[in-house]
Amino acid sequence: MDKVQPKLMLIGCGSHAKRVYFPIFKTTEHNFGTKVKAVIDLKEKKSDVSSFITNYFSDVEGIYIDPFDDNF
Repeated sequence: MDKVQPKLMLIGCGSHAKRVYFPIFKTTEHNFGTKVKAVIDLKEKKSDVSSFITNYFSDVEGIYIDPFDDNF
């Protein structure tokens, strides 16, 4: 039977994600083969988020969106 390698997508890369989730993702990648494939955040955070995620993972796609309209 083939080994399953879970793939993850993180929505929001704020201070909590950086302190808590990314160290866990790095550990699970090493121990279980779990891969973070994409991180979604706001366009205004692109430079901060992209530099942070490339320090943790080499092949994570950054997806950057406009903030929601107040009427949403």
